[in-house]
Amino acid sequence: MEHNYLPLFITEEVYLIKGDSIPTEEPQEIIQEQPVSKIETPPAAPTKVDEPAVAPTPKITIPKKETPVMHEMAIWCPPLSPADKDLLTKILQAIKKDINQANIMEGLEAYSPYHKNLLCFGYQNELNAKAGTSIEMYTPTQFPGKKVLTAVAPSELHSDPAQKKRLWEALQKMFL
Repeated sequence: MEHNYLPLFITEEVYLIKGDSIPTEEPQEIIQEQPVSKIETPPAAPTKVDEPAVAPTPKITIPKKETPVMHEMAIWCPPLSPADKDLLTKILQAIKKDINQANIMEGLEAYSPYHKNLLCFGYQNELNAKAGTSIEMYTPTQFPGKKVLTAVAPSELHSDPAQKKRLWEALQKMFL
């Protein structure tokens, strides 16, 4: 671009700061500009522009992989009635364990493998399939990092003293 057209684009005043230097050039023909009077207008009040409503872009978050909590004691059993829960509370108190500290997994689909000790009530066949081996009822079985004990469902223990006795003896071997 030629320098002759530059004054047409620049309308602001230019100030030099001490220490700045201006390159010297051969004088060229300078076009005389007519002074333009500036008309000051008051700032316009902001006007509200109705913009179409646009739904915000949903934020996609990838859930963090949480490390599972390893439970000291887990109980895997069918859904418990209040009487079943009361019986389990008494059984755990007898071996000095608190039912509130145990991870109670009620229902077939509730199983979680993150435990150190598992009391399995009523799901022996399902546990055998998960373990890939046969686990005898009322026999504490040691796996790498785990102990497992299987028994009948708590609802069957209420009326069968022989089953209660077998469970008590197995619990003593496992915990006491």
